[in-house]
Amino acid sequence: MFVCLFFTIKYWIEKYNLTFVYNREFEGGGVIKKQVLPFMLLSVFLFQILNIGYFTLSGDGYFKGGIIFIVVETLILISMNLRYSSKKKKIRMTMTDLEEKCL
Repeated sequence: MFVCLFFTIKYWIEKYNLTFVYNREFEGGGVIKKQVLPFMLLSVFLFQILNIGYFTLSGDGYFKGGIIFIVVETLILISMNLRYSSKKKKIRMTMTDLEEKCL
């Protein structure tokens, strides 16, 4: 009970400090997101591949269902990533075309 109260109070104090007290020295402008996203996807895919190997070695029926679930989830993640990156690429290309026309 005391721990829950402690972390609740600490959460509100840190939220106030991050919002109003600490200086913002660096504004990335989305550059960090472009660098971190491939590493995040790599770690998710590696995690899923390792889980597929673990579920394959186990002989239980529930684990076989887990293999199917993870494979389907991986394929959905890959397709979502490809769709998102192709949309962003298309938007960037149209923006550069518009900028070239304006010049």
